[in-house]
Amino acid sequence: MKVVAFDESAMTVDVQPIVKCPDEDAFQSKPQILSVPVALVFGGGFVFRPVYKSGDIGAVLYLDRDSDAAIAGGGESNPNTERLHSGDDAVFIGGIRAGSKQISGLPSGTLCAGTETGSVYFAIGNDGITIKGNITITGSVEVSTDVTAAGVSLMNHTHTGDSGGTTSSPN
Repeated sequence: MKVVAFDESAMTVDVQPIVKCPDEDAFQSKPQILSVPVALVFGGGFVFRPVYKSGDIGAVLYLDRDSDAAIAGGGESNPNTERLHSGDDAVFIGGIRAGSKQISGLPSGTLCAGTETGSVYFAIGNDGITIKGNITITGSVEVSTDVTAAGVSLMNHTHTGDSGGTTSSPN
């Protein structure tokens, strides 16, 4: 399925099937499937929210039965209708790398969130966390050990100064 439109506030996509279906002696395009809920990694009060753009490729999973009441209520429920494997009960699972779209520049062997070109990323590896890109922090930062910026230690740097209270750059 190819994403045609993404509604970030509703977390739904409109998708176009990209595999044609046989119809007698020819193959026919299938119509778009509209307002398909996007699958998230979500639980315990945390969410990993994807963002899609037109042209992204993914899969649509058709749930066995009418799932409207169960999804709306968040618990076990009877189906509202007798429908089976309907587009009304579809969920979009994105992130299938297709064709010539290459993902590059991300550190190997890490759990990584980043751009497909690797120009910006957040990577968790066995030896720590690596961030590439500009960082904006809203809130405080607490560090339990030294911080080094451009080779200068925050805890162990020195300044020279004069009696007037002017100091030099850190050494």
